[in-house]
Amino acid sequence: LPLGSASELDVEALDARLRPLVGPGRDMAALGRRLPAGKSTVCHLLHCSAAPVVLEPSPGELVPAVRFDIVGDRFIRGQVRTLVATAVESVLTAPGAGPLDVLDRATSGDRTRTASLAPAAGLCLYGTGYGAAGAALCALSQGSAATAA
Repeated sequence: LPLGSASELDVEALDARLRPLVGPGRDMAALGRRLPAGKSTVCHLLHCSAAPVVLEPSPGELVPAVRFDIVGDRFIRGQVRTLVATAVESVLTAPGAGPLDVLDRATSGDRTRTASLAPAAGLCLYGTGYGAAGAALCALSQGSAATAA
């Protein structure tokens, strides 16, 4: 996610608010958008973090950005973009909130407590996988979040 005008974003605080989302399956309905009726909204996040990176979209052009690593057993429609936006909103608008603020919002069941979808521009899907491929993605994100772009 390119930082643009939000370069004052405290990425350490962002990371601290994402990490508590890792754990047992939780109802993430507050993060979903346009969900089909009857669809389960329980998701188990295996890894969730943020790290500062610098992108080079063209030679010599350096753009500060944030890398989000989110690995789960499944995702509901809109969950990742809403989670990214909610975490950024939490850090920017409630700097004194504790590390459980994003977890509380995400599992509240109340969509009004979460942000609108983050713009798709600047967000990139790195990979998907199930079974061994999913485990490999989880290991990759845990070992390289601070160094990969």
